[in-house]
Amino acid sequence: MLVDRFVKCKNAHIRTIVCRAISAVLWRYSCHAANPLRCMAAVPLERAEADGRFVPMIRVLIAEPMTLTREGLVALLGRESDIELAATLGHREEVVVKARAAQPDVALLASAFPDRDGITVAAELRAAVPDCQCAILSPGWRSADLRRAVTEGVRGFLVWDSPAPFLTEAVRQLAVGRQVADPRLSFGAHCPLTTREADTLRAAAKGSTTSDIAARLCLAEGTVRNYLSRAIAKTGARNRFDAIRIAGDSGWL
Repeated sequence: MLVDRFVKCKNAHIRTIVCRAISAVLWRYSCHAANPLRCMAAVPLERAEADGRFVPMIRVLIAEPMTLTREGLVALLGRESDIELAATLGHREEVVVKARAAQPDVALLASAFPDRDGITVAAELRAAVPDCQCAILSPGWRSADLRRAVTEGVRGFLVWDSPAPFLTEAVRQLAVGRQVADPRLSFGAHCPLTTREADTLRAAAKGSTTSDIAARLCLAEGTVRNYLSRAIAKTGARNRFDAIRIAGDSGWL
């Protein structure tokens, strides 16, 4: 048979191509007989390199409520020969459903949706499709959000004004299981506050007076004022309200 001639051919390049093609056809046929929809979703497409290697396509899901941003991501990633847009959507409710159907390798998520933040959506997606690597595109990251995102299994921490080559390379790195973060982000900001100073600021953040804080923490009012003064100095704030804002944004409370 013609197939036998090619498979037995001494040219390794031709033999590899033909064997892969035959295997793909047989696999698709057997899969289609059992479940045609599963066949189409589960088989990853491949592209051929100039040297004859076959590289799996990276399947990407984009979830972004802002139309202009979403279309920009589609245009950017659509130019890449090794990236396939598995699903593109603008509503949070569709994320898990589309991810289960498309089985993407990487999901690029907005930092916020009308009724939920991107970290929560990432956690829901990861629970439904554990093999999908989630990345969040945000206008800016707070230390507290970074730590929460890491806890929820987010692997990509991207910023809107990142260069286009950085974004496309981030997708490739995520696809092989690596964590990717914008180089401007800091994950390890040290908290300068003592436990008591942080406790005092938390109580003050709830609107408690000095006497209320003293009673709640079993401290003298003078001690509370000292803790507040130290917290204000350590955060570089102007007053207790500014200290509460800075400490909260830094994830220290």
